Amino acid sequence: MIRKKHLAIVPLLLLTGCIFVSAANAADTPSCDRECLKGFVTKYLDAMITHKPESVPVASTFKYTEDCKELKLGEGEWKIITGLTEYRRDVLDVKEGVAVSFNVVTEKENNKALYTIRLKVVDKKITELETQAVHNKEEAMLLDFANLKTISKTMAFVPEKQQLLSREELIKAGRTYAEGLKVGSFVKVDSPMAPDAYRFENGQLMAGPGCTFFKGCDVMKTQTIPRLAG
Repeated sequence: MIRKKHLAIVPLLLLTGCIFVSAANAADTPSCDRECLKGFVTKYLDAMITHKPESVPVASTFKYTEDCKELKLGEGEWKIITGLTEYRRDVLDVKEGVAVSFNVVTEKENNKALYTIRLKVVDKKITELETQAVHNKEEAMLLDFANLKTISKTMAFVPEKQQLLSREELIKAGRTYAEGLKVGSFVKVDSPMAPDAYRFENGQLMAGPGCTFFKGCDVMKTQTIPRLAG
């Protein structure tokens, strides 16, 4: 799970290729296609806002965490969520039976949270559920809900079949992001970033065209970045 202070909305290429690859073995023939996985996300979110944890189809081995703490369904964000906003972005991995969803939800007392879930589906039941709720800058360091109203057209873009990389190529490309952070340079690892590649952290533009956060951040691949040895 991504640490709260560094929860990032990164290019879809990197996200699907690297961050959320399940450790469990996938079946040769996935039992849940993209629409199925998306439906599980919807079913889970609907159960939250109606406060009906019993309506979530879970396996006998089901495990649920929020901010790395193991909880029972109905606890944590379930107790304070009041609704959903238009911001929802799903990342679906049919081969692994994994769905990730970034959402902005409303809470009691007119508060909001950036709520991220990762669920794994086996035999049409949820076996794993990781969640993370970020409420304010004290938790996130950077947070701007004004830029988290609707997902961008870039993140919702569906490539043509001939534009798609193989799964192996995509994972390899995605891993260069973490490798670049480790050595402190995306250039040294030759991360395949487009000239207009960009990075948002919790709604704050941190790299790419239009970035003014620090000098040189307008070009993501060549920007100065710290070395993160871990």
